[in-house]
Amino acid sequence: IHDAAQHGRLRCGVLTLHDRPVAFDFNIRHGSTLHSFKMGFREEHASLSPGMVLKTHLLQAMFAESEGSITEYDFMGASEPYKLSWASDVRTHSELQLFARTWRMAALHQLAYVARPMVRERFPKAWATLKRMKRG
Repeated sequence: IHDAAQHGRLRCGVLTLHDRPVAFDFNIRHGSTLHSFKMGFREEHASLSPGMVLKTHLLQAMFAESEGSITEYDFMGASEPYKLSWASDVRTHSELQLFARTWRMAALHQLAYVARPMVRERFPKAWATLKRMKRG
């Protein structure tokens, strides 16, 4: 984030209502693509779609400012309904993880790809509690 800010690639926006922030949008430019890293809004204003209002204004400003040098906006992450309403295309992203052949890496693999999904599926309430505890 610091590097992106120093080199003029950080693009953030905050939408306020009566001097109170109600939405934010955090993006980083890389080459001709603007990447969406995080967007959030206050739940009490959800019916007004403050995140979408902010994103609309931010994108209009970014594309106008860039004079054609930003040619793509990458929503990143899963294909959520709000993203699909903006998109003309969906790309599949793949991930490859390699683990060394050691007992520690075998245990890490089992935790990440066997135990974690099993706990999440079989014990959703416990999983939700663990996530809340992690957030602190």
